[in-house]
Amino acid sequence: MPVSMDFLFLAFFAWPGLQIALYQRLKTFHIAEFQRLGSPRLFFACTPGTNWLLFKFLIQRKYKLMNDPVLGRLGGSMLIFLIVYIVSFTSVVIGQLT
Repeated sequence: MPVSMDFLFLAFFAWPGLQIALYQRLKTFHIAEFQRLGSPRLFFACTPGTNWLLFKFLIQRKYKLMNDPVLGRLGGSMLIFLIVYIVSFTSVVIGQLT
């Protein structure tokens, strides 16, 4: 089943909303981890470095170590979302090449 470009477009805009929720939760309840992620202020301070730190945080599942059920669900959802987006984007690119 081909991946819809609409899905990729919507997912592209959904990601910042998930980031806002994650950063706000970290800033409110886990300030030390928020600071380790570079104290991002979304679009104004979202550099490749802070994005890399966020991806590492998600991939290493550090959100599970915080004993915060809301953060655990959010982090797990973001990890799944990220994987689905990468696979979908890759399938579109490969489909365009063939």
